[in-house]
Amino acid sequence: MSLSGRLAVVTGGASGIGKATCRALAAQGAKVVVADINLDAATDVARSLPGPSCHTSVWLDVGSTESVGHLFADIKETESLPVSIVVNSAAIARKSLLVDTTDEDFDKVMQTNVKGTFLMTREAARSMIASAVPNGVIVNVASIAAKTGMANFGAYTATKGAVVALTKTAAQELGPHGIRCNAVLPGATRTPMAIALVDESAEKLLEASTPLKRFGQPEEVAEAIAFLCFPNSSYVTGAAFEVTGGFCITTAPRRAAKPGYVNKKAAFFSVPREASRREQWERNLRRANKVLDDNCAWCELNQLDFERRSVIRDYVRIVQGQAWGQQVRISRGRPRLALDAVPTILLNLDVYVSKKAPRVGEAVEKVETHPASGRMSLSGRLAVVTGGASGIGKATCHALAAQGAKVVVADINLDAATEVARSLPGPSCHTSVWLDVGSTESVGHLFANIKEAESLPVSIVVNSAGIARKSLLVDTTDEDFDKVMQTNVKGTFLMTREAARSMIASAVPNGVIVNVASIVAKTGMATFGAYAASKGAVVALTKTAAQELGPHGIRCNAVLPGGTRTPMTMALSDESAEKLLAASTPLGRFGQPEEVAEAIAFLCFPNSSYVTGAAFEVTGGFSM
Repeated sequence: MSLSGRLAVVTGGASGIGKATCRALAAQGAKVVVADINLDAATDVARSLPGPSCHTSVWLDVGSTESVGHLFADIKETESLPVSIVVNSAAIARKSLLVDTTDEDFDKVMQTNVKGTFLMTREAARSMIASAVPNGVIVNVASIAAKTGMANFGAYTATKGAVVALTKTAAQELGPHGIRCNAVLPGATRTPMAIALVDESAEKLLEASTPLKRFGQPEEVAEAIAFLCFPNSSYVTGAAFEVTGGFCITTAPRRAAKPGYVNKKAAFFSVPREASRREQWERNLRRANKVLDDNCAWCELNQLDFERRSVIRDYVRIVQGQAWGQQVRISRGRPRLALDAVPTILLNLDVYVSKKAPRVGEAVEKVETHPASGRMSLSGRLAVVTGGASGIGKATCHALAAQGAKVVVADINLDAATEVARSLPGPSCHTSVWLDVGSTESVGHLFANIKEAESLPVSIVVNSAGIARKSLLVDTTDEDFDKVMQTNVKGTFLMTREAARSMIASAVPNGVIVNVASIVAKTGMATFGAYAASKGAVVALTKTAAQELGPHGIRCNAVLPGGTRTPMTMALSDESAEKLLAASTPLGRFGQPEEVAEAIAFLCFPNSSYVTGAAFEVTGGFSM
């Protein structure tokens, strides 16, 4: 996963999600042009970016045709590389009821958010086509408000709905040129704009309506954007990728737990995971020498900036200096840091971790901090993949194993599963098991046997097992319908239920469940009524699981593949149907199982820490 040799333009790059995106792309080797209407701030960002490239900053008014035109003309004249990545993050908002919104405010928001995205997309497309750029990428930052609406922000929500529709249209038109266009829909995210516009009561409501019970960080949204820029996401276009923490406007609010002490006589204090308000931390920690959150890092109190830090369920986010936005994770049951990346500043701190959730007066062990090998690693994770003997499941096993996970290949075809397990890369000793996902007994035995035989708890489950029967609805037998539902829906339910029980009982940090659905859950599909219905059920089940399991730190997402060259698809599709499907796909081809597996793997990485309840389309931009 490298962007070396790529030139990226990020609008709104001086702050918030845009700034975090600049850092994420630069860290992966891209040369970044930081474009913003605040040139001084953009220059500061460009100077601070990592990597070997000489990054640049430019003044840009995205709502001006002339300004956008000059941007691309200047880049063509001064840069040796063609623009191959454009991220449109620039946006504004105005807070007012619709009845109080002035024409001027409405027009200004539309000019920046919609016209600006249109101008940048148009000029980026013209540039990429003229330069014959391979693997061109455009990512537009929208908002979950495009789907939910948002009182007091009517103009803003309208613009974000327009951005999503514009992105899908661009994906259809530009796919034949090899240019992928996607939208990212953040939920409540701690950006300067959001903090300035959201009052405390609204903030509490948003947190209560989010299964992960917190605001997202710009860096978490940036990780999703970066993934869409990687070649690994080669079959993702026309997607509206939700990065919302599972946000649901119907979730009932919950009161935060009161902070407590580990030992009133000691120098250590603790705050339960649910206590997320800054005031609670300040009141209870003003006399403390260290900060403790159970199963989390301890760090010097004076290294925390209470105005800008956040303490999240399974890690402390250090936000001072170079460490702003970096994540420090602790592996449960081991006195060491399980790190995605160690910021340089942390190497000078005392960092502690408890072997388990601490009790009053319990001692802890000091551990050494050390740099990690890479940010996207699944080392030390145990993953179960159903349907792992073929197709998307098999490709997922390879993708997870390649990133260091130990994989249990579960399939009703044990011989094929065993062959897959033997072929997997990595240092771990992978295993295969026979599994009938539609059987309560079989699924129960699977988790019981893993608990007895494995030293690691299950922390990743990918439900890929599925079947289909081809027939018109009027010709579908009860037996065929029941078999499809038993495998695809009941099987996903049983695996999700037992996985959740196992992860909760083991107190697994960063548990992940990914369910493989299908784009036909949204579009339907003639002659595959039972299959389409089953995949619609999987999407709804996934979103419900995300809401219920979020408070336990377990993220649940669905991946919706389009036409993909799996053994099942090839067996059920005739040549004419295959041609029609390819013609309806902007990328003009079927996807490969490995391309879907890359999306699944991303959802398993800690980098996707604020993605839950999403229905992630990997369809090549497929449109009916």
